[in-house]
Amino acid sequence: FFSGHMEGLFPCGEDGFGDRVEAAMGGRGLGDNEADMVAEQLRLNRTLTVLSLRENKIGPEGAISIADALCSNDVLKELDLETNNIQDKGAQAFLDMLDSNCTITAMEVNNNTVSPVIVEKILARCMLNTQPLAMKRDMPRIMANDPTIKELDLSEYANSGVSCELLTDGLRNNSSLLTLNLANNDIGNSGVDALCGIILRNTTLTELNLSNNGIAAQGIKDFADSLKSNSTLKVLDMSNNKCADDGARTVIAALKENNGITSLNMRRNATSAVLLKELEYCCSLNRQPLLLKQSLFRVQDNDKHLTVLDFSDMIDMEQSATLLEPALVRNTFVTTIDFAGCYIADEGCLALSKVLLMNSTLTDLGLKSNYVSLEGGRHLANALQKNQTLAAMNIANNSLGDEGAHVFLNALVDNHSLVSLTMEMNEVSEALMDELDDALYLNQQPLALKLALPPTFRSEENFTEIDFSVYDGKTYHTDASVKLLSRALMHNNVITKVNLANNNISDAGAVSVADVLRKNKRITSVNFSSNAVGDRGCLALCDALTENSSVTKLDLENNCITETGGFAILNVFKTNNTITSILVRFNKISPTLESDIQIACAINTQPASLKHNAPRIREKDETLQTLDLGTFDGHKYYDDVAVTILVHELKGNSTITTLNLSNNTFEAAGALALANWIATNATIIELNVANNTIGDLGCQYFATAVEKNTTLRCLNLENNNIGDRGIEPFLSALAMNDVLVTCNLGRNDISAPLIAQVEDALAVNTQPLVLKRMLNRVADSDPTLTSLDLSEGVDGQRYGDIACKLLGVPLSLNECITELDFSGNEIGSPGAAYLASALEDNKVLKIVNLTSNQIGDEGMFALAHSLIPNDTISQILVDDNPAGQDSVGELDFQLVLNNQPLLLKKSVTRLANNDPTLKSLDFSNGDKPVTDGSLKLLCTNLLMNDCLTELNLSGNQVGPRGATFLEEVLRVNPNLVIVDLSDNQIGEEGGKALCGALKQNQTVWFLNVAGNGISFETMEDINNAITINKHHSNSTFFPGSPKSGSPRSNRVATPLIKALPGAFSDSPARLAAAEVYVDDDVDFGDHDYQREVEHIIFADAMVEFQSQAVI
Repeated sequence: FFSGHMEGLFPCGEDGFGDRVEAAMGGRGLGDNEADMVAEQLRLNRTLTVLSLRENKIGPEGAISIADALCSNDVLKELDLETNNIQDKGAQAFLDMLDSNCTITAMEVNNNTVSPVIVEKILARCMLNTQPLAMKRDMPRIMANDPTIKELDLSEYANSGVSCELLTDGLRNNSSLLTLNLANNDIGNSGVDALCGIILRNTTLTELNLSNNGIAAQGIKDFADSLKSNSTLKVLDMSNNKCADDGARTVIAALKENNGITSLNMRRNATSAVLLKELEYCCSLNRQPLLLKQSLFRVQDNDKHLTVLDFSDMIDMEQSATLLEPALVRNTFVTTIDFAGCYIADEGCLALSKVLLMNSTLTDLGLKSNYVSLEGGRHLANALQKNQTLAAMNIANNSLGDEGAHVFLNALVDNHSLVSLTMEMNEVSEALMDELDDALYLNQQPLALKLALPPTFRSEENFTEIDFSVYDGKTYHTDASVKLLSRALMHNNVITKVNLANNNISDAGAVSVADVLRKNKRITSVNFSSNAVGDRGCLALCDALTENSSVTKLDLENNCITETGGFAILNVFKTNNTITSILVRFNKISPTLESDIQIACAINTQPASLKHNAPRIREKDETLQTLDLGTFDGHKYYDDVAVTILVHELKGNSTITTLNLSNNTFEAAGALALANWIATNATIIELNVANNTIGDLGCQYFATAVEKNTTLRCLNLENNNIGDRGIEPFLSALAMNDVLVTCNLGRNDISAPLIAQVEDALAVNTQPLVLKRMLNRVADSDPTLTSLDLSEGVDGQRYGDIACKLLGVPLSLNECITELDFSGNEIGSPGAAYLASALEDNKVLKIVNLTSNQIGDEGMFALAHSLIPNDTISQILVDDNPAGQDSVGELDFQLVLNNQPLLLKKSVTRLANNDPTLKSLDFSNGDKPVTDGSLKLLCTNLLMNDCLTELNLSGNQVGPRGATFLEEVLRVNPNLVIVDLSDNQIGEEGGKALCGALKQNQTVWFLNVAGNGISFETMEDINNAITINKHHSNSTFFPGSPKSGSPRSNRVATPLIKALPGAFSDSPARLAAAEVYVDDDVDFGDHDYQREVEHIIFADAMVEFQSQAVI
């Protein structure tokens, strides 16, 4: 059967597998018979390593046959039986076969109706065939939890990570293996990852060697995490790997939670010596009691919740103290450690001394009932000399003796924090115990006291001040510490200042200091501020001050002193002249009494005159009306402080009317105090502060006071460094003040204009108040104020020159007042001059009444002169004044001018002065009509004028009387050529007067009198006279004369030659080019006479032409 099937079944026919290494026989429908044939070949073959029988029909029997053959085969490594029907029976045969077969490493039995458990076991056995023989040999026993297997050595096999997975499976339920050696393999990070499972679950393994396995930092980290949950592993060797510092740190972190590992080798891992030392330290902790380790790590981590370490009665803690040292040195929260009954000896004390030298938070150390000897005591005492935080130490029931007590006593000289030292049962003498108690009591007091007592007792020269005001962070000074200090101060002759502020000192402490002040004559300043001193302590201090002459300053602020103590302080000043400052704020003393105390202190520092006068000022001595403090007493000037004190005393005084503070040294602050007093005082009349340095600011303060004061009339601010900035607000203040009339501002840096303004403002206050009130209305041009009546003065006070001066500028700018009445006053020439100056600029005032005053010629002339530029004043009444007729006449003349047409007023002077530029005057359509009176004034000046040639008076109110004035001018004035009197009121009488004048006048060739009610005959006579005058004037043309035939002309024939300039300049032959005519509208009445006139005019024109005259 075999031979018949061999050829088609096997790759090599009858030779079976031949020399092949691999054979694929899958998918051929092979059954159990064929499996038997394959099994026979496997027993014989020595080359085949891979065999595939998948997808056949091999059943359990065939599988058993193949399994039996493989028991003796040591070549085949891989067998594929997938998708057959070997079932659990066949699979179990293969599983049994793997117990003896060590070469098959891969076997596939899926899809064979085999339970998963058996499949998994088969795979595990195959994988085990890849591992060292020892592992394969012992692993089944390990998996079976064989109690006889305690150690497993798998070192030096260069295994892969798969071994670790197998170990993990094998050791999962093992409870007997104690030691596992995997050194010198190549398990790497993946293998360590598999081993983590062992560490997490195994509870019996105590020793593990993983040295030289290529494990890197990540693998170490994973392994370290598993160590946190393991409590049985004691020895771990991870040397010669690649964990570096990062890996070491993760192990250190794990060891803080792992309490089992006591030995750890991590050398040759590129790890720093510091980390190696810390690893060793962590392992050493695991050799200590668990409580110590747990506490130590919290100390090391500076856990803020861990403040007390209680190791009492834990045996053999000598090494533990050494272990705690580095952690406690850096800890900032632990305050109490108790090592009572822990077998601590001198070595442990050395470690604790190092802690005391570096730690600044530990306050309580217990070492009761240990083995501390003199040497250990020295260690601790030496540390205490520098430690300033430990407050209590219990070292009772040890072996220190007197010598050890001396060591601690010497340490307390430099130690200021230890207040409790228990040394019972140490064979220490009672005397030494008492000395220790005294030293500890001193440490219970503030440090400043302990440091101050030795130099105070010795009166050291450089130690002159005691300052206990700064809290040392532990204790305040109390009555007890002050009592200790007082003993030292009693005979001290160097210290001058004692500062006890900001403490808990009460009456008892103040009494102790008072006793010192009765004997000590060197102390000048005592500060008790912010304590708890009451009236009893205050009374004791005051009583001592009545005998003491050295203390100048006592500070009692912020205590518990009432009015009783306050009055006691005030009484001190009756006999004590040296104390200059007692501060009592923030007590139960009324503000008034507190102020009185401060004033009393301040008076002791001020000029003698202040101290002498203060009681009289305070008591309102009626004989003290003038207070002269302007004389230097040889000791002290009045400065800002002195003036402030003086003002305090002056408040409420109603007798002083004159105060002299000149020639002192006060500045703006003193000025402020004075200003505040002046603002409310109702009696001061005169104040002299000359020759001080109040400056601009001080002047501004006085300005504020002047606004409110109603009595001060004289103020001397001379030589006070005041400039314009200071005086400007003062000037504004004077507008609100009605009483100040004198202010000396000399020798300051004030501009002249501002000085003048101040003087004007002061002058206002010399006048009746109604004038001052009126000035503002005048200056503001109050539209309701059109008439200003200041006649007869006010309440018997007459207005004078100053009133006129004050009114001058506002009046010059006023636009509403038309009438001013100053009658019945005392105005002289200066006042009139001030008014005159105002009238020059005023444009609305019409009537001024100055009757019944004292104006002389100078004033009258000034008023007259002011009317030259003034065109509005129509009336100035000056009756009953002492001025002469000439000045009054001049004023009247100017008034007359002011009532004339403006042109007439402005022309009179020019006419009188014979101004050669004044050729023509036109009064037609003027601001006022020319009347007979106006014409008289004009004609008076025309009589002697030889320049004016043309006068136009048309359209005015000239009557017959005015015509007579003009008649006189025409008779004597040889220069007037043209006169226009049309549209006036001359009438027949005036016309005849003018006609009569023309009989003597040969120059006027144009006279227009139309519209005057003159008869035709008189008009004709005037025309004839004018015609004759034209003939006699040898002139045919008068520049500027009205054209013949103009409206309202009296139709006098006017010759007019119209010719271009130079028309006749070549020869008489060109005369024909000229047009010579007489106005055809003129009616001469007699034609013969008309022709005669024409010939005369023509002949005259030819003469003028030939003489080269300008036509």
